[in-house]
Amino acid sequence: MARTTHRARGRSVAGVARLGMIGAALLAAALVPGCGGGEPPSKVVLIGVDGMDWKVAGPLMDAGRMPNLARIVKRGVRADLRALAPDDKVRSSWICIAAGRVVRAHESLPPMAPDGSRNPGTRTWGARPFWDVLGDEGRTAGVLNWPYTWPASELEGWMITNGVVVAPEDGWDPVPDIAWPPEIAGELGPLRKPASTTTDDEIASFMNGDLWRSEEHPDLYGRAMSFKGNWAEDQTVLAVATHMLGTRGQPDLLAVCFGGLLLNLHPFWGPMDPGSAGFRDSQEIVSMYKDLVPRYYERVDGIIGEILARSDDNTTVIVCSSVGFRGPQRTADGAILFGTHMHGEVGLLAASGPGIARRARVRDASVLDLAPTILALLGAPVPRDMDGFVLTDMLDAAFLRSHPVVYAAPRAGSAPSPAERERPESAEAPREGT
Repeated sequence: MARTTHRARGRSVAGVARLGMIGAALLAAALVPGCGGGEPPSKVVLIGVDGMDWKVAGPLMDAGRMPNLARIVKRGVRADLRALAPDDKVRSSWICIAAGRVVRAHESLPPMAPDGSRNPGTRTWGARPFWDVLGDEGRTAGVLNWPYTWPASELEGWMITNGVVVAPEDGWDPVPDIAWPPEIAGELGPLRKPASTTTDDEIASFMNGDLWRSEEHPDLYGRAMSFKGNWAEDQTVLAVATHMLGTRGQPDLLAVCFGGLLLNLHPFWGPMDPGSAGFRDSQEIVSMYKDLVPRYYERVDGIIGEILARSDDNTTVIVCSSVGFRGPQRTADGAILFGTHMHGEVGLLAASGPGIARRARVRDASVLDLAPTILALLGAPVPRDMDGFVLTDMLDAAFLRSHPVVYAAPRAGSAPSPAERERPESAEAPREGT
């Protein structure tokens, strides 16, 4: 099997993209576009950051270490975002976010080819992503690094799939069909950041001390090189986002997914929280890497600022995650569970700009609610097969009066979708932090 096929498929199955950094300097002066009110947004920017939650982000924000997220919250809303219940039959949370409904593997996963590869792409999801619904209304979308989008599908706008993070310079075969329109692929080479050309100095600010630079300390060195690979690939995502905004302007919807935070939470949670069940890190590892997770959160904040600095004034920004993070879990019989068991059931939601209420209390928001809410913000009809609700308690009252939610024409014999019903009064009260 070609190495690239496995690599690209691995990113799809993991359902994650990678998040990067382009230096210590943040755009601290970056303004969050828009300021709420009843006017509709002309544009929406959706930034997905996997693994992000308020347990870590909240204290950092309060300490002034995440000024861009703090600015969004001050001008809009902050809420917990309920993840999907653990279910190995759900193909990917990010597919469900884009579709606004639960999409199970048996609905969409294509058969395996003789060479062992799968080419899923959005056309085999078994559900339409919300950017296709926007395209029906003549609205444009830019979709970048969204899991399970490779190979690229046609849409009204452009798509650069999660195959973009695979660097041939690092020994991987070039990934075909990573962009729509296809000619975009020719622009991506100079933007890609290979791990093999990333210097130690570029990642040094995340560590404490310098012992990690030497192979004489294999435990320290190995973790640092893993982090370097994540950082290098994720740097590509930000570079491509800023390039596309700079060369093609801002589409009606920009949807970009960063997954490096989650990937780095797994190996570096222990040094940050050495009392977590199951971790047996040496004191040397703890001292070296104890600050990496909060520093990465800070870098995420910088990335948010860099994207918003290149966005139009009349833009609504939504920051979300598909899961939070809670560390290893101990079972009743004392077993320690790692991997996806470390993912938290509550992620993060922050939003501000035209159409978003200021300081509203958003109750029981789910990842399935993002697609119908974005469609409502942009005036597109909400499909009736979506499981999520429009988050009306997140939307400005004047906006809802002047731009009531519209639903797609019903199919013959179909029942009203959950999205069309009122959100139930029995929904959970807002959780701590909202």
